[in-house]
Amino acid sequence: MSFLLGFPLDDFASTLEREVCEARSLLNNVADMSAQQSVRYLRRNGLQEQNSSQENDEKQSNLVKSQNLLKQFGLTS
Repeated sequence: MSFLLGFPLDDFASTLEREVCEARSLLNNVADMSAQQSVRYLRRNGLQEQNSSQENDEKQSNLVKSQNLLKQFGLTS
C-alpha cells in the first residue's frame, strides 16, 4: 500500500515532516514573543514595585528615626 489518498507515502511523509518543522518554528516564535513580553512587563512593573518598596523602607526608616529623636529629647508623652 504505497498510496494514501492518492499520494505516494514518501510524499506524504515529507509533507508531514515539513508541517512539523513549520509548527515547531511557529511555537518557538510564540515562545520567544511571550518571553520578550514578560521581560518588558517585569522591567516596567517590577522596577516600579521595587522602587515603591524602597520608598516604603525609607519612609519607615525615617519614621523610626523621627520617633527616636522625639524620645531622645523627651518630646513624646
